[in-house]
Amino acid sequence: MFVKVKQSNFTRNIVSYIFKKVNQSNFARNIASSLLSHKLQDRLIPRIYRGSNQNYQKYIIMTHGRSGSSMLAGILRQHSQIISFSELFHHQAIQFNTRGYNNYSKPLLLLRNCYPTYFLDHFIFLTYSENIKAVGFKVFPSDLNRIRFAPVWEWLNCNKDLKVIFLTRRNLLASITSKEKAMKTGIWGINDTSKRDKLKVTLDYEWLVKQFNLRRRLITEAFNRLSNHQIFQITYEEIISDYKRKIRNIQNFLGVDFELHKPIQKKQEVQPLSEVITNYDELRDRFINTEWSNFFES
Repeated sequence: MFVKVKQSNFTRNIVSYIFKKVNQSNFARNIASSLLSHKLQDRLIPRIYRGSNQNYQKYIIMTHGRSGSSMLAGILRQHSQIISFSELFHHQAIQFNTRGYNNYSKPLLLLRNCYPTYFLDHFIFLTYSENIKAVGFKVFPSDLNRIRFAPVWEWLNCNKDLKVIFLTRRNLLASITSKEKAMKTGIWGINDTSKRDKLKVTLDYEWLVKQFNLRRRLITEAFNRLSNHQIFQITYEEIISDYKRKIRNIQNFLGVDFELHKPIQKKQEVQPLSEVITNYDELRDRFINTEWSNFFES
């Protein structure tokens, strides 16, 4: 359940103000010198989370699409000592996906787009209630490679106390196939197994090679950029195969008490890839003796 923000002269004034200010540093100074941020916080940050506590662990889940990041963020969100936001730098919305927050708040969306690091410092990593021990969000390298969000890379580099959960998926073919299906159906997650679909996809060999290389490059670049942080590396497959132990390890990494919660999101695809990809046999044959051959079932 998200809070609706009533549109008013306040919102319209923010829109007008932002589009008049081109220089981001001036924009930040003007916000800081006025009470604009406080007004936004009062209007848009749920009171249930507010407090004077700044002594919590900051973290991010650095990942790529269709790798179990929504599942992991959802598991952490159920923890009583964690505030776990979703994809804060999605290009269309701020995906808080947290009770009390509005994913489509126009004032916050404008602020985030114009000055993303100010958004992080004053609206994400602010003071919380005393019981909160960790606050974080998930992010894709491709999100931060957009020009407007590029300053976040430097912000991450400066915040060396921030911990990184580096989540990947070993089988990139499964990840890419899942994304293709989601783009066709518009369904990116399910909470009910009856919502599983039987859609099949056809994948082009040359396009797949480019996708495999792109994923690997983005993952490698992101890891290198964050190498000065404490990093916990984990794969989707490891979480699925050894759930309790891996969740305990992640919570230990974040410095919170152990709590075991079941994933709210259900596994969306249970069919083998050979039944989902129409030209699976052809692709398997073409990828034999390549570095990507292990993505195919023997």
